[in-house]
Amino acid sequence: MKLLGSTHDESTRRQVAESLGKIGTDNKEVIAALVKLLGSTHDYFTLRQAVESLGLIGMGNEAASTALVKLLGSTKNERIRSLTVESLEKIGTNNKEASMALVELLGSTHDEYNLSRAAESLGLIGTDNKEVIAALVELLGSTHDESTRRQVAESLGKIGTDNKEAIAALVKLLGSTHDESTRRQVAESLGKIGTDNKEVIAALVKLLRSTHDESTRRQVAESLGRIGKGKEIVIAALVKLLRSTHDESIRGQAAKSLGKIGMGNETASMALVELLESTHNKFTCRKVVKSLGRIGKDNKEAIAALVKLLVSTHDESTRRQVAESLGDFW
Repeated sequence: MKLLGSTHDESTRRQVAESLGKIGTDNKEVIAALVKLLGSTHDYFTLRQAVESLGLIGMGNEAASTALVKLLGSTKNERIRSLTVESLEKIGTNNKEASMALVELLGSTHDEYNLSRAAESLGLIGTDNKEVIAALVELLGSTHDESTRRQVAESLGKIGTDNKEAIAALVKLLGSTHDESTRRQVAESLGKIGTDNKEVIAALVKLLRSTHDESTRRQVAESLGRIGKGKEIVIAALVKLLRSTHDESIRGQAAKSLGKIGMGNETASMALVELLESTHNKFTCRKVVKSLGRIGKDNKEAIAALVKLLVSTHDESTRRQVAESLGDFW
């Protein structure tokens, strides 16, 4: 550390900073020395190494976090910004200050990679912060980069629970983008934060009807299973999906979702019975059996179908699941 303060040779400083990043964990003197280096050097490569080393050893250290936040606000070098965001994300201290610095970065950079990385970090450290959510919503409305949009959608899915602005922005994006990867991410996020929201459910049902992408349909079916409990419009959409697709992974997911939200619903139970009689896929079969055990308690056809399967199947895992489901009826 003395060498770090006494030499002006940037190559030596870089080497010392790299070494300290490997051995200086939880050492306040080491972190202080790197913080001092961060404020004293103008060499790109030395600065970069100091940032990386602080990210490795500065966990929970307020001085390290404050120094990185200050650097994030002062540098215009996009690569340094990117590395600083990464280090702030790793050390995870002083979240409010770091969050505000990242919000400011969203408004000052036009580099899509850094916009995406800042959005990702905010999804990790910006919990319960309305200003963070507002900044992400604004970015969602201003960027046309699908990768950035996906990252913002993912972050809002982590921190935007019950936030009307976040939900409205995601619903709007779902209706405007034609990128299936973005649609899937939005559907996943809405499934996490949009419980009992009529607009969310309507948007997901609409997407389920309009898309032909099997991966997107599977994700929508999963999200509807999270947020659509007892909703007739959701049950009807999943039943229709169940009867129209031949993709076993979608069938399995739709069956699983109906098992979560279709309690006591005869239409859901009968659709599952139909699938049980038509599928030859053992994994789909088990999911149907499990769902019928949850929702088909008073349905004679469901009980009869399970008893029939118990007698006819030779797959032991399926037999165990059938026995468990039948046990749930009594």
